[in-house]
Amino acid sequence: MRKMILSLALSAAVWAAPIVLDGHHDVRTVVGTGQDIVIEGHHLEVMVNGHSGRVTINGHHNQVFLENVASIDAPGHHNQIVYKSGQPALLNPGKYNQIVHGEGVTGQTASQVETAGNTVEISGAGAQRTEEGRGRNFSITGSGNHVTIRGEAGLVNVAGAGNVVTVEHPRAIEASGMGNKVYYSKGDPQIDQSGLDNEIIRR
Repeated sequence: MRKMILSLALSAAVWAAPIVLDGHHDVRTVVGTGQDIVIEGHHLEVMVNGHSGRVTINGHHNQVFLENVASIDAPGHHNQIVYKSGQPALLNPGKYNQIVHGEGVTGQTASQVETAGNTVEISGAGAQRTEEGRGRNFSITGSGNHVTIRGEAGLVNVAGAGNVVTVEHPRAIEASGMGNKVYYSKGDPQIDQSGLDNEIIRR
């Protein structure tokens, strides 16, 4: 009997132990079964399927996608945190973080456009933009942006959440994050699709 009680206590302790994610510039997928999750790394893309308890983001410049979460604690900075369902308690919003439910946004709402070499980077939230492709690559992050790319484009990479991108003739499309939609009308692009509830449609 004593062994059984000890075994049950150890099982409960293991179940209750938080999942800790560290590292840099990596993609992680976790299946949540109610555990707490602590993100210590930087520049990570973290996808948590299922239910998670308290999610703490201590690192910075992470993209965190949560299917269902009990509470969010974000003392880190410049993180994008997206939750699909639930009504999480916000314990600490931190600084320069974006917390997104569907297309509702808390945090930065201005769009930003930068050009690095042959890549156009569009970030922020709630922007409507039209760009000429001119064979360039496009990196679209943030949330709730509507972007139209006319003519030929190179690689169109769409991350973040709830973005809608219409591109006329892309060479390749990558879609990660959550709830993004990419429409194209010409060509036979290479397609790499991951994340949650993303769609790539020819029309």
